[in-house]
Amino acid sequence: MVLQAISAFLSYRPIAISQEPSLTAKKDVTVIVPTVEPYGNHFEECIESINYNEPSKIIVVTAGPGNYEKALSNTYKYTRVIVMNCNFQNKRQQVCMAIPEVDTKITVLCDDHVFWPRFWPHTFLPSVLAPFEDPEVGCVGTNKRVRRTASNFTGGYWNLLGCTYLERHNFEIAATNAIDGGVFVVSGRTSAHRTDILNDESFITGFKNEYLDTWLGRYGPLNADDDNFITRWMVEHDHKIRIQYSEEACIQTTVGEYPKFLSQCMRWARTTWRSNPRSLCSRKIWTTQWWSVYAVHITSLFNFALIVDGALLYMAWICLEAPNPAIVALLLWILCSKLVKPWPHFRRHPWDLRYLPGYILFGYVHSVIKLVALVTFWNVAWGSRPLGAADVGGASADGDGDGGPLVVVVDGEEFWDASPNNDGGEGPSVVVNGEEFWDAAEP
Repeated sequence: MVLQAISAFLSYRPIAISQEPSLTAKKDVTVIVPTVEPYGNHFEECIESINYNEPSKIIVVTAGPGNYEKALSNTYKYTRVIVMNCNFQNKRQQVCMAIPEVDTKITVLCDDHVFWPRFWPHTFLPSVLAPFEDPEVGCVGTNKRVRRTASNFTGGYWNLLGCTYLERHNFEIAATNAIDGGVFVVSGRTSAHRTDILNDESFITGFKNEYLDTWLGRYGPLNADDDNFITRWMVEHDHKIRIQYSEEACIQTTVGEYPKFLSQCMRWARTTWRSNPRSLCSRKIWTTQWWSVYAVHITSLFNFALIVDGALLYMAWICLEAPNPAIVALLLWILCSKLVKPWPHFRRHPWDLRYLPGYILFGYVHSVIKLVALVTFWNVAWGSRPLGAADVGGASADGDGDGGPLVVVVDGEEFWDASPNNDGGEGPSVVVNGEEFWDAAEP
Protein backbone atom coordinates (compact mmCIF):
# COMPACT_ATOMS: atom_id res chain seq x y z
CA MET A 1 0.00 0.00 0.00
CA VAL A 2 2.89 2.36 0.80
CA LEU A 3 4.41 1.91 -2.65
CA GLN A 4 1.03 2.38 -4.34
CA ALA A 5 0.44 5.61 -2.41
CA ILE A 6 3.92 6.91 -3.28
CA SER A 7 3.36 6.13 -6.94
CA ALA A 8 -0.02 7.89 -6.95
CA PHE A 9 1.36 10.94 -5.11
CA LEU A 10 4.25 11.29 -7.55
CA SER A 11 1.94 10.93 -10.55
CA TYR A 12 -0.59 13.47 -9.24
CA ARG A 13 -0.98 16.65 -11.29
CA PRO A 14 -3.17 19.65 -10.38
CA ILE A 15 -5.66 21.03 -12.90
CA ALA A 16 -4.02 23.78 -14.95
CA ILE A 17 -5.49 27.27 -15.07
CA SER A 18 -7.49 27.72 -18.26
CA GLN A 19 -6.36 30.36 -20.76
CA GLU A 20 -10.02 31.35 -21.20
CA PRO A 21 -11.70 30.56 -17.84
CA SER A 22 -15.46 30.63 -17.56
CA LEU A 23 -15.20 31.62 -13.90
CA THR A 24 -13.28 34.57 -12.45
CA ALA A 25 -12.66 35.65 -8.87
CA LYS A 26 -14.06 39.19 -9.15
CA LYS A 27 -17.29 38.00 -10.73
CA ASP A 28 -17.92 34.50 -9.44
CA VAL A 29 -16.46 34.04 -5.93
CA THR A 30 -17.88 34.88 -2.51
CA VAL A 31 -15.87 34.02 0.61
CA ILE A 32 -17.61 33.17 3.90
CA VAL A 33 -15.54 33.54 7.08
CA PRO A 34 -17.31 32.36 10.26
CA THR A 35 -15.54 33.58 13.37
CA VAL A 36 -15.84 33.96 17.13
CA GLU A 37 -12.54 35.86 17.33
CA PRO A 38 -12.76 38.75 14.84
CA TYR A 39 -9.71 40.49 16.26
CA GLY A 40 -5.99 40.08 16.63
CA ASN A 41 -3.19 39.77 14.12
CA HIS A 42 -4.33 36.43 12.71
CA PHE A 43 -7.85 37.59 11.88
CA GLU A 44 -6.67 40.87 10.42
CA GLU A 45 -4.08 39.12 8.25
CA CYS A 46 -6.67 36.57 7.19
CA ILE A 47 -9.12 39.19 5.91
CA GLU A 48 -6.33 41.25 4.34
CA SER A 49 -4.99 38.23 2.43
CA ILE A 50 -8.47 37.26 1.19
CA ASN A 51 -9.19 40.82 0.10
CA TYR A 52 -5.86 40.95 -1.75
CA ASN A 53 -7.03 38.09 -3.96
CA GLU A 54 -10.05 40.17 -5.02
CA PRO A 55 -13.14 37.97 -4.68
CA SER A 56 -16.51 39.48 -5.46
CA LYS A 57 -17.57 39.58 -1.80
CA ILE A 58 -16.37 38.59 1.67
CA ILE A 59 -19.00 37.76 4.29
CA VAL A 60 -17.74 37.73 7.88
CA VAL A 61 -20.21 36.08 10.26
CA THR A 62 -19.53 36.77 13.91
CA ALA A 63 -21.04 35.37 17.11
CA GLY A 64 -20.43 36.15 20.74
CA PRO A 65 -20.66 39.28 22.89
CA GLY A 66 -18.99 42.31 21.38
CA ASN A 67 -17.63 40.46 18.36
CA TYR A 68 -19.85 42.22 15.86
CA GLU A 69 -18.34 45.61 16.75
CA LYS A 70 -14.83 44.17 16.72
CA ALA A 71 -15.37 42.74 13.25
CA LEU A 72 -16.65 46.11 12.01
CA SER A 73 -13.66 47.96 13.40
CA ASN A 74 -11.25 45.49 11.79
CA THR A 75 -12.88 45.31 8.36
CA TYR A 76 -14.38 48.76 7.75
CA LYS A 77 -11.62 49.69 5.27
CA TYR A 78 -12.51 46.83 2.90
CA THR A 79 -15.38 47.77 0.60
CA ARG A 80 -16.14 44.17 -0.41
CA VAL A 81 -16.63 42.97 3.20
CA ILE A 82 -20.10 42.40 4.67
CA VAL A 83 -20.41 41.73 8.42
CA MET A 84 -23.26 39.67 9.86
CA ASN A 85 -23.96 38.54 13.41
CA CYS A 86 -25.36 35.15 14.43
CA ASN A 87 -27.26 34.20 17.57
CA PHE A 88 -25.15 31.09 18.13
CA GLN A 89 -21.43 30.50 18.39
CA ASN A 90 -21.81 27.61 16.02
CA LYS A 91 -19.83 27.40 12.76
CA ARG A 92 -22.60 25.58 10.89
CA GLN A 93 -25.24 28.09 11.92
CA GLN A 94 -22.93 30.95 10.99
CA VAL A 95 -22.21 29.51 7.55
CA CYS A 96 -25.92 28.85 6.88
CA MET A 97 -26.77 32.41 7.85
CA ALA A 98 -24.48 33.71 5.12
CA ILE A 99 -25.26 31.25 2.30
CA PRO A 100 -28.54 32.90 1.18
CA GLU A 101 -26.63 36.19 0.75
CA VAL A 102 -24.25 34.65 -1.79
CA ASP A 103 -25.05 35.71 -5.37
CA THR A 104 -22.00 34.23 -7.09
CA LYS A 105 -21.54 30.81 -8.68
CA ILE A 106 -18.78 29.72 -6.28
CA THR A 107 -18.69 29.92 -2.49
CA VAL A 108 -15.39 29.60 -0.66
CA LEU A 109 -15.53 28.62 3.01
CA CYS A 110 -12.53 29.90 4.96
CA ASP A 111 -11.46 29.71 8.61
CA ASP A 112 -10.49 32.89 10.42
CA HIS A 113 -6.86 31.85 11.02
CA VAL A 114 -5.99 31.05 7.40
CA PHE A 115 -3.71 33.15 5.23
CA TRP A 116 -4.01 33.12 1.46
CA PRO A 117 -0.94 33.64 -0.76
CA ARG A 118 -0.31 37.06 -2.25
CA PHE A 119 0.91 36.33 -5.75
CA TRP A 120 1.08 38.91 -8.48
CA PRO A 121 -0.51 38.41 -10.86
CA HIS A 122 -3.21 36.70 -8.80
CA THR A 123 -3.07 32.93 -9.25
CA PHE A 124 -4.58 31.54 -6.03
CA LEU A 125 -8.29 31.84 -6.82
CA PRO A 126 -7.78 31.11 -10.55
CA SER A 127 -6.04 27.89 -9.51
CA VAL A 128 -8.87 27.00 -7.12
CA LEU A 129 -11.45 27.75 -9.83
CA ALA A 130 -9.69 25.73 -12.54
CA PRO A 131 -11.30 22.35 -11.70
CA PHE A 132 -14.78 23.91 -11.94
CA GLU A 133 -14.35 24.07 -15.71
CA ASP A 134 -15.62 20.49 -15.42
CA PRO A 135 -19.36 20.96 -14.72
CA GLU A 136 -19.43 17.73 -12.68
CA VAL A 137 -16.99 19.09 -10.09
CA GLY A 138 -18.83 20.36 -7.02
CA CYS A 139 -16.02 20.87 -4.52
CA VAL A 140 -12.34 21.80 -4.64
CA GLY A 141 -9.82 21.40 -1.83
CA THR A 142 -6.60 23.34 -1.44
CA ASN A 143 -3.01 22.67 -0.48
CA LYS A 144 -2.54 23.30 3.26
CA ARG A 145 0.56 24.24 5.17
CA VAL A 146 1.11 25.19 8.81
CA ARG A 147 3.13 28.35 9.23
CA ARG A 148 6.52 27.35 10.60
CA THR A 149 7.27 29.15 13.83
CA ALA A 150 9.82 28.33 16.50
CA SER A 151 10.22 30.73 19.41
CA ASN A 152 12.27 28.08 21.20
CA PHE A 153 13.21 24.40 20.85
CA THR A 154 10.07 23.12 22.60
CA GLY A 155 7.74 25.45 20.74
CA GLY A 156 9.42 24.44 17.49
CA TYR A 157 8.75 20.78 18.27
CA TRP A 158 5.02 21.27 18.82
CA ASN A 159 4.81 23.46 15.74
CA LEU A 160 6.58 20.73 13.75
CA LEU A 161 3.93 18.21 14.81
CA GLY A 162 1.25 20.52 13.44
CA CYS A 163 3.20 21.02 10.20
CA THR A 164 3.62 17.29 9.63
CA TYR A 165 -0.02 16.61 10.54
CA LEU A 166 -1.24 18.71 7.61
CA GLU A 167 1.59 17.45 5.39
CA ARG A 168 0.36 13.87 5.89
CA HIS A 169 -3.17 15.00 5.03
CA ASN A 170 -1.91 16.63 1.84
CA PHE A 171 -0.17 13.41 0.84
CA GLU A 172 -3.21 11.23 1.54
CA ILE A 173 -5.81 13.34 -0.25
CA ALA A 174 -3.57 14.03 -3.26
CA ALA A 175 -2.74 10.32 -3.63
CA THR A 176 -6.30 9.02 -3.23
CA ASN A 177 -7.73 11.79 -5.42
CA ALA A 178 -5.27 10.82 -8.15
CA ILE A 179 -6.27 7.13 -7.96
CA ASP A 180 -10.07 7.16 -7.71
CA GLY A 181 -11.15 10.78 -7.18
CA GLY A 182 -11.79 10.17 -3.49
CA VAL A 183 -10.74 12.02 -0.34
CA PHE A 184 -11.56 11.26 3.26
CA VAL A 185 -12.32 14.94 3.88
CA VAL A 186 -11.97 18.27 2.11
CA SER A 187 -10.54 20.50 4.81
CA GLY A 188 -12.74 23.41 5.80
CA ARG A 189 -9.71 25.64 6.32
CA THR A 190 -10.27 26.78 2.74
CA SER A 191 -12.53 24.93 0.32
CA ALA A 192 -14.53 25.99 -2.73
CA HIS A 193 -18.05 24.81 -3.60
CA ARG A 194 -20.70 25.43 -6.20
CA THR A 195 -23.15 27.80 -4.55
CA ASP A 196 -26.25 26.06 -5.87
CA ILE A 197 -25.19 22.92 -3.95
CA LEU A 198 -24.78 24.75 -0.64
CA ASN A 199 -27.90 26.85 -1.17
CA ASP A 200 -30.09 23.78 -1.62
CA GLU A 201 -32.66 23.64 1.16
CA SER A 202 -32.06 19.96 1.83
CA PHE A 203 -28.33 20.61 2.25
CA ILE A 204 -28.88 23.50 4.68
CA THR A 205 -31.39 21.48 6.71
CA GLY A 206 -29.06 18.49 6.94
CA PHE A 207 -26.01 20.65 7.64
CA LYS A 208 -27.69 22.43 10.53
CA ASN A 209 -29.35 19.32 11.94
CA GLU A 210 -26.77 16.54 11.87
CA TYR A 211 -27.04 14.26 14.90
CA LEU A 212 -24.93 11.42 16.20
CA ASP A 213 -27.08 8.42 17.11
CA THR A 214 -25.36 5.90 19.38
CA TRP A 215 -26.34 3.23 21.86
CA LEU A 216 -25.65 5.89 24.49
CA GLY A 217 -28.25 8.22 23.06
CA ARG A 218 -28.49 11.01 20.50
CA TYR A 219 -25.94 13.82 20.43
CA GLY A 220 -26.20 17.05 18.52
CA PRO A 221 -26.91 18.95 16.49
CA LEU A 222 -23.21 18.72 15.72
CA ASN A 223 -21.02 21.77 15.41
CA ALA A 224 -17.73 20.05 14.66
CA ASP A 225 -17.24 17.74 11.65
CA ASP A 226 -18.71 20.33 9.28
CA ASP A 227 -16.21 19.65 6.51
CA ASN A 228 -16.78 15.90 6.82
CA PHE A 229 -20.51 16.43 6.32
CA ILE A 230 -19.90 18.51 3.19
CA THR A 231 -17.50 15.90 1.79
CA ARG A 232 -19.99 13.07 2.33
CA TRP A 233 -22.76 15.18 0.79
CA MET A 234 -20.72 15.72 -2.37
CA VAL A 235 -20.09 11.99 -2.72
CA GLU A 236 -23.70 11.00 -2.03
CA HIS A 237 -25.02 13.47 -4.60
CA ASP A 238 -22.58 12.53 -7.39
CA HIS A 239 -20.50 15.70 -7.32
CA LYS A 240 -16.85 15.20 -8.15
CA ILE A 241 -14.18 16.39 -5.72
CA ARG A 242 -10.85 17.74 -6.89
CA ILE A 243 -7.76 18.61 -4.89
CA GLN A 244 -5.46 21.39 -6.07
CA TYR A 245 -2.18 20.33 -4.48
CA SER A 246 0.09 23.05 -5.87
CA GLU A 247 2.05 26.07 -4.75
CA GLU A 248 -0.46 28.38 -6.47
CA ALA A 249 -3.31 26.91 -4.38
CA CYS A 250 -1.40 26.71 -1.09
CA ILE A 251 -2.79 28.38 2.02
CA GLN A 252 -1.06 28.81 5.36
CA THR A 253 -2.65 28.34 8.75
CA THR A 254 -1.78 28.00 12.41
CA VAL A 255 -2.27 25.23 14.94
CA GLY A 256 -1.88 25.30 18.68
CA GLU A 257 1.17 24.38 20.70
CA TYR A 258 1.10 22.36 23.91
CA PRO A 259 -1.41 21.76 25.45
CA LYS A 260 -3.86 23.10 22.84
CA PHE A 261 -2.41 20.87 20.12
CA LEU A 262 -3.24 17.75 22.15
CA SER A 263 -6.88 18.82 22.47
CA GLN A 264 -6.96 19.45 18.71
CA CYS A 265 -5.56 15.97 18.07
CA MET A 266 -8.24 14.52 20.31
CA ARG A 267 -10.99 16.37 18.43
CA TRP A 268 -9.62 15.31 15.05
CA ALA A 269 -9.36 11.68 16.22
CA ARG A 270 -12.95 11.72 17.49
CA THR A 271 -14.04 13.09 14.13
CA THR A 272 -12.41 10.08 12.46
CA TRP A 273 -14.38 7.66 14.64
CA ARG A 274 -17.62 9.53 13.96
CA SER A 275 -17.21 10.22 10.25
CA ASN A 276 -15.42 7.21 8.74
CA PRO A 277 -18.04 4.64 9.80
CA ARG A 278 -20.72 6.90 8.32
CA SER A 279 -18.82 7.06 5.05
CA LEU A 280 -18.44 3.28 5.02
CA CYS A 281 -22.21 2.90 5.39
CA SER A 282 -22.63 4.64 2.04
CA ARG A 283 -23.06 2.33 -0.95
CA LYS A 284 -21.93 5.16 -3.21
CA ILE A 285 -18.45 5.37 -1.74
CA TRP A 286 -17.85 1.63 -2.16
CA THR A 287 -18.64 1.80 -5.87
CA THR A 288 -16.91 5.09 -6.73
CA GLN A 289 -13.95 5.33 -4.33
CA TRP A 290 -12.82 1.73 -3.91
CA TRP A 291 -9.17 2.59 -3.19
CA SER A 292 -10.02 5.34 -0.70
CA VAL A 293 -12.28 2.92 1.17
CA TYR A 294 -9.39 0.54 1.72
CA ALA A 295 -6.45 2.94 2.02
CA VAL A 296 -8.05 5.60 4.22
CA HIS A 297 -11.53 4.95 5.59
CA ILE A 298 -10.89 1.41 6.82
CA THR A 299 -7.16 1.67 7.49
CA SER A 300 -7.49 4.75 9.70
CA LEU A 301 -9.80 2.81 12.05
CA PHE A 302 -7.25 0.07 12.67
CA ASN A 303 -3.92 1.83 12.26
CA PHE A 304 -2.64 1.97 15.85
CA ALA A 305 1.11 2.34 15.31
CA LEU A 306 1.93 1.40 18.90
CA ILE A 307 0.08 -1.91 18.58
CA VAL A 308 0.85 -2.77 14.94
CA ASP A 309 4.56 -1.93 15.00
CA GLY A 310 5.01 -3.53 18.39
CA ALA A 311 3.28 -6.72 17.25
CA LEU A 312 5.38 -6.92 14.06
CA LEU A 313 8.66 -6.55 15.95
CA TYR A 314 7.58 -8.97 18.67
CA MET A 315 6.59 -11.69 16.18
CA ALA A 316 9.80 -11.19 14.22
CA TRP A 317 11.78 -11.48 17.45
CA ILE A 318 10.20 -14.73 18.59
CA CYS A 319 10.09 -16.30 15.11
CA LEU A 320 13.67 -15.52 14.13
CA GLU A 321 16.87 -16.18 15.96
CA ALA A 322 18.14 -12.94 17.40
CA PRO A 323 20.18 -11.12 16.40
CA ASN A 324 18.91 -11.38 12.85
CA PRO A 325 19.39 -9.00 9.91
CA ALA A 326 15.70 -9.43 9.03
CA ILE A 327 14.71 -7.79 12.34
CA VAL A 328 16.99 -4.85 11.63
CA ALA A 329 15.57 -4.58 8.12
CA LEU A 330 12.02 -4.61 9.50
CA LEU A 331 12.89 -1.87 11.98
CA LEU A 332 14.42 0.27 9.23
CA TRP A 333 11.36 -0.30 7.02
CA ILE A 334 9.06 0.85 9.82
CA LEU A 335 11.15 3.97 10.44
CA CYS A 336 11.45 4.83 6.74
CA SER A 337 7.71 4.35 6.18
CA LYS A 338 7.04 7.06 8.74
CA LEU A 339 9.00 9.57 6.66
CA VAL A 340 7.09 9.10 3.42
CA LYS A 341 4.11 11.42 4.03
CA PRO A 342 5.90 14.25 5.89
CA TRP A 343 8.94 14.19 3.58
CA PRO A 344 7.90 17.34 1.63
CA HIS A 345 8.10 19.27 4.91
CA PHE A 346 11.53 17.91 5.82
CA ARG A 347 12.73 18.70 2.29
CA ARG A 348 11.69 22.34 2.77
CA HIS A 349 13.00 22.46 6.35
CA PRO A 350 15.92 19.99 6.63
CA TRP A 351 16.91 21.46 9.98
CA ASP A 352 13.71 19.96 11.42
CA LEU A 353 15.23 16.49 11.09
CA ARG A 354 16.70 17.15 14.54
CA TYR A 355 13.15 16.60 15.84
CA LEU A 356 12.84 13.23 14.08
CA PRO A 357 13.07 11.02 17.22
CA GLY A 358 10.40 13.12 18.91
CA TYR A 359 8.24 13.07 15.79
CA ILE A 360 8.34 9.27 15.62
CA LEU A 361 7.70 8.98 19.36
CA PHE A 362 4.60 11.19 19.09
CA GLY A 363 3.25 8.82 16.45
CA TYR A 364 3.08 6.15 19.14
CA VAL A 365 1.63 8.59 21.67
CA HIS A 366 -1.05 9.38 19.11
CA SER A 367 -2.14 5.72 19.27
CA VAL A 368 -3.14 6.36 22.88
CA ILE A 369 -4.97 9.53 21.82
CA LYS A 370 -6.87 7.53 19.17
CA LEU A 371 -7.83 4.91 21.74
CA VAL A 372 -9.14 7.55 24.17
CA ALA A 373 -10.97 9.19 21.27
CA LEU A 374 -12.63 5.86 20.46
CA VAL A 375 -14.14 5.51 23.92
CA THR A 376 -15.16 9.20 24.02
CA PHE A 377 -16.24 9.68 20.40
CA TRP A 378 -19.64 10.91 21.58
CA ASN A 379 -17.96 14.08 22.91
CA VAL A 380 -18.79 16.58 20.17
CA ALA A 381 -17.23 19.63 21.84
CA TRP A 382 -15.08 21.77 19.57
CA GLY A 383 -12.31 22.02 22.15
CA SER A 384 -10.59 25.19 21.00
CA ARG A 385 -13.75 27.12 20.12
CA PRO A 386 -16.63 28.35 22.36
CA LEU A 387 -20.06 26.94 21.56
CA GLY A 388 -23.66 27.62 22.37
CA ALA A 389 -25.93 30.63 22.48
CA ALA A 390 -24.30 33.98 22.05
CA ASP A 391 -25.03 37.09 24.05
CA VAL A 392 -25.90 39.02 20.92
CA GLY A 393 -24.88 42.60 21.41
CA GLY A 394 -24.48 44.01 17.92
CA ALA A 395 -26.10 47.40 18.35
CA SER A 396 -28.82 48.55 20.69
CA ALA A 397 -31.30 51.39 20.77
CA ASP A 398 -29.25 53.32 23.32
CA GLY A 399 -25.99 52.58 21.51
CA ASP A 400 -24.25 50.76 24.36
CA GLY A 401 -23.92 47.52 22.39
CA ASP A 402 -25.10 45.30 25.26
CA GLY A 403 -28.20 43.17 25.14
CA GLY A 404 -29.45 44.83 21.97
CA PRO A 405 -31.11 43.27 18.94
CA LEU A 406 -29.42 41.08 16.39
CA VAL A 407 -27.63 43.15 13.77
CA VAL A 408 -26.41 42.56 10.24
CA VAL A 409 -24.45 44.84 7.95
CA VAL A 410 -25.28 44.85 4.23
CA ASP A 411 -23.29 47.08 1.87
CA GLY A 412 -22.07 49.15 4.80
CA GLU A 413 -25.54 49.77 6.31
CA GLU A 414 -26.63 48.44 9.71
CA PHE A 415 -29.99 46.70 10.06
CA TRP A 416 -31.70 45.71 13.32
CA ASP A 417 -33.69 42.56 14.00
CA ALA A 418 -37.33 43.28 13.11
CA SER A 419 -38.71 40.90 15.75
CA PRO A 420 -41.83 41.87 17.77
CA ASN A 421 -39.77 42.80 20.85
CA ASN A 422 -37.74 45.29 18.81
CA ASP A 423 -40.02 48.26 18.17
CA GLY A 424 -37.32 50.58 16.86
CA GLY A 425 -37.72 50.32 13.11
CA GLU A 426 -40.24 51.62 10.65
CA GLY A 427 -37.89 52.43 7.78
CA PRO A 428 -36.40 50.34 4.99
CA SER A 429 -35.67 46.71 5.71
CA VAL A 430 -33.75 43.75 4.29
CA VAL A 431 -34.38 40.03 4.57
CA VAL A 432 -31.40 37.88 5.58
CA ASN A 433 -31.80 34.12 5.88
CA GLY A 434 -35.57 34.47 6.08
CA GLU A 435 -35.47 37.11 8.86
CA GLU A 436 -36.39 40.75 8.43
CA PHE A 437 -34.10 43.54 9.62
CA TRP A 438 -34.93 47.27 9.94
CA ASP A 439 -32.58 50.03 8.83
CA ALA A 440 -30.69 50.98 12.01
CA ALA A 441 -30.24 54.54 10.75
CA GLU A 442 -33.99 55.21 11.09
CA PRO A 443 -35.06 56.75 14.45
